[in-house]
Amino acid sequence: MANIKKTVPALLLLALGSVIFYLIGGFGFSIIYLMLWIDKIIFGELKSPLYLGFELYSLPTILVGIMYGPLNGFLFGFFVVPIVLGMIDLIYTLLLGGHLVDTGWELFFPSPESTVVGILGVIAGVFGPHMSLLAIIVNCMAIRFILSILRDVIFDTPNIISYIINFGLTTWIAVIFQNFFVKVFSG
Repeated sequence: MANIKKTVPALLLLALGSVIFYLIGGFGFSIIYLMLWIDKIIFGELKSPLYLGFELYSLPTILVGIMYGPLNGFLFGFFVVPIVLGMIDLIYTLLLGGHLVDTGWELFFPSPESTVVGILGVIAGVFGPHMSLLAIIVNCMAIRFILSILRDVIFDTPNIISYIINFGLTTWIAVIFQNFFVKVFSG
């Protein structure tokens, strides 16, 4: 019974968000929302994947940067991602009680992590016309690795293992779904 109680609101959030993102930017934006939803709902419920470096909000920001340029990539990563993830958490909390993940930062507000992700959107937007999708993602994730260490030296304790897992997982997803991403986001 508890699983059904959590599953129905989660699926409603998936459906509602996918429709809204589809209306904003088509099928590609629905895929971007799906990645954010998986990050917040699936990884949020499991909790431990986030601490091990599993996340899926860098990849959507990189894709937005490639599709819409560096400024929109930055704005998406810095403002839109925290707002969307905050809305998912707020609605989920209202329906079920309790937050999915305690990020240590206020919902809806950009954080040091948002700055790192926003910078990835800029880099992807700048190099989008000049490099392959896979090369952009690998380079952006390598830069994320470095920026995450710098961020955590300032704000937290660096967790090198999670950065390595994050780099590997995102690169693996990019390799597996490269043809799909190129097809969906190039036209």
